[in-house]
Amino acid sequence: MRNRIAIILFVFMLAGSVFGGVYSGGTGEPNDPFIIASANDLNEIGLNDEDWSSYFVMVNDINMADYTATQFNVICGNHAEEGSWYTTFEGVFDGKGHVISNLKIELDREKVGLFGYIGNRGTVKNVSLEAVKVSGESYVGGIAGRNEGVIDNCHVRGNINGISVCGGITGYQGCSSSSNCSFRGQITGTSEIGGIAGRVTGGAGGGAGDNILKCYAMVEITGEQACGGIVGHNTGGNFLMCFSKGTITCLSEAGGFAGVTYDHCGYGGVFRDCYADVTVICSEFAGGFSGTDPGMHGQILNCYCSGKVIYDVNDCDRVGGFIGNDQLYMKQNIANCYFLETAGPDTGSGESLSEEQMTQQESFAGWDFINVWGIGQGQTYPYLRQYSAADISSDGVVNFADFAILAESWLK
Repeated sequence: MRNRIAIILFVFMLAGSVFGGVYSGGTGEPNDPFIIASANDLNEIGLNDEDWSSYFVMVNDINMADYTATQFNVICGNHAEEGSWYTTFEGVFDGKGHVISNLKIELDREKVGLFGYIGNRGTVKNVSLEAVKVSGESYVGGIAGRNEGVIDNCHVRGNINGISVCGGITGYQGCSSSSNCSFRGQITGTSEIGGIAGRVTGGAGGGAGDNILKCYAMVEITGEQACGGIVGHNTGGNFLMCFSKGTITCLSEAGGFAGVTYDHCGYGGVFRDCYADVTVICSEFAGGFSGTDPGMHGQILNCYCSGKVIYDVNDCDRVGGFIGNDQLYMKQNIANCYFLETAGPDTGSGESLSEEQMTQQESFAGWDFINVWGIGQGQTYPYLRQYSAADISSDGVVNFADFAILAESWLK
C-alpha cells in the first residue's frame, strides 16, 4: 500500500514538473507575475499566446547567445503561418533594469523585434538589449516591430536591418508613447528609417498620447528615402526633449532629427526642445534638422541642429541648414529655432548662428535655461538638463569622452 501511495505521489510530482508553469514561477497576475529568469523562459513567452495579456518580470540578466537567428520566438510575432496581423501583446513586461544580451533575430516577415506587436493595453519597460542583431522585412525594431502601447525606459545597442519602417526602439509607433529610451548602433533599410522609430503616426485629438519623450539616438543610418536621426517618417506625432547624434546616408528626404514630417488627419505634430548633431549625406530634400517642414498644422519650437548637410552642389534639390523642403507659408510654424552656420544653406527657416554664438545662452531667445536646457557658457552648445551637466557629449553617461571634450575647449 505504501509503495502504491509513493508511486502515485511520484506521478503527481512528475506531472507537476512536466505540465506545470513554463517559466520560473508566478501565475501571471499583477501581484504574482510570471518569473523570467533564463533564456528558455524568455523564449517560451512567444509560444504561449494565452499568456500575452499577463504580467512578466525579469529577475536576472539573460544571455541569448545559444539561440540562432531563427530560433527565438518573437513575442506576438505571428511565427505561425496562420498568425493574424492583429495578434498583440496586451500584458506588462518589466525588465526591472536587467539586460538581455546577444539576442539575434533574422526572419523574412513583418513585425520583428523582441516583441512583434505591442497593443494599446501593453507595456514594456525597464529593459536593455545589448549586442542585439534584428533583421526582418518591414516593421522592424529592437524592442518592438510595432508599438501602440507604452515603451518606457528601454535601451537598445546593436544593429537593426530591414526593408521599410525600421527603428532602433520600434519600427512603427501609433497613438502611443515611447519615453526615456535610447538606441546606439547601426540601422540599414530602404525607406522610413529612424534612430528611435521608423514611422510615427498621431491623429486628430491625439495630443499628448502620441509622443516620443526624452529619448535619444547615437546612430549610423543608411537608407534610400525618409531617414531621420530620431524618426524617419512622422505624421502627427509629438517629440519632446529628444536628441540625435551620428551620420545619415540617404538618397532623398533626410534630416538629422526627422526625415519627413507632415500633418495627419488635420492634426500636426510638435517638435519641442529637441536637437540634432548629425552629418546628413543627401542631395534632395535634406536638412540639418528635418528634410521637410512640419506641415500646415505642425510646429517646430525651441530646437537646433549643429551637424552638417553634405550634398552635391551640382545636382541637388531643396537642401537647407535647418529644413530642406521648406514652404514659404509654413515659416510661422518654426519658432525659436537655430542652426550652426556651417550646417547648410540658409533657407529662411531657423536662424543661422556662428560657432561662438552657439555657445552663448543669449543667442537662444525664449528658451527655458532653468528647467529644460543647460549650457557651458562660452564652451558648449545647449544640452538637455535631463542629462548630467558633466555629460558634455550628451550620450547619457559621464565618462572620459566628456573630459576630452572639456579639455579640448580649454585648449582652444
